[in-house]
Amino acid sequence: MFQKLNNFSYLCRRVGKNAKTCTFRAMKKYRCTVCEYIYDPALGDPENGIAPGTAFDDLPDGWICPVCGEGKWAFEPLEEQ
Repeated sequence: MFQKLNNFSYLCRRVGKNAKTCTFRAMKKYRCTVCEYIYDPALGDPENGIAPGTAFDDLPDGWICPVCGEGKWAFEPLEEQ
């Protein structure tokens, strides 16, 4: 289950195989400084094999911006507004 609040996405993940509780982890959105593309962890990047719920820090090192092709180095966290 996803819930959006400001520039953060909250992901509820089941803990353990049969656990009845969830843990919540705030995942920040990141903006490409070259083309302004916003990576939203709640959406992921399914066209490039990145599942919804993938935090920016968990993206593979070889992931590139789907708009301009720059690497993760070109992204900065969005500030909460």
